[in-house]
Amino acid sequence: MKQWSIICMISVILCTGTYAQQMIIDHRAVDEFDYIPGRYIDSVKNMIIQYIGENHGRQVPRGLQLLAAADPVFAVQIGTDPSMLIIPNALTVIRTYARNTNSWSGNTKIGEVRYWATEYGRQLTETTLDLAAREGNPFTVSLWCWCWDICSANYCSDENWSLINTRRNIMMWSGNHLYLRHPDYDEDIGISYREGHCNEALCIRKAKALWVTPAKIAGWEGNVLHK
Repeated sequence: MKQWSIICMISVILCTGTYAQQMIIDHRAVDEFDYIPGRYIDSVKNMIIQYIGENHGRQVPRGLQLLAAADPVFAVQIGTDPSMLIIPNALTVIRTYARNTNSWSGNTKIGEVRYWATEYGRQLTETTLDLAAREGNPFTVSLWCWCWDICSANYCSDENWSLINTRRNIMMWSGNHLYLRHPDYDEDIGISYREGHCNEALCIRKAKALWVTPAKIAGWEGNVLHK
């Protein structure tokens, strides 16, 4: 029986303009998490990250909460209004977008139409970044998490169909879906809680990968296990 590792696809917008190199954060980042130097952890805790998406977008925030509960070094505060997230020395995660140029939506379920797949969505993303900056809470990075429907036949608008159709073909095999699952997804590991179609073990793994992302933005070279 073949073993498949889970793939979590995330669209990324770097907002600071200070990171010019290409970054690939894949399954190996989970192992790198344990090697993030303390000074880069401190740098990450001064950052604000926008993390939005649909059902699968709930997995990483849940994992971040579990990491923080297990080790306060990885403190996190998550919400929908940057002005209300004032805990010092904690990674700040914003789970919404701008309703207009002056207020926050509060909606935590954001599909591709309101982020990147349409001109309206791209303008809304720019409005969101601008509002955060004007309020004095600029995002370091904006992340949008793909959901299962990337594999559906009518996923997106025509302007993006060639990209999505290519990805859909990759995710299909002999007419059946390939389920790309890490062994931690095993239904028998004794964890009954689910968040966004994912158990806590995988939520934690994805949250670790997220911590690696801003650490590398802050300047950590990483890749300590892969040289």
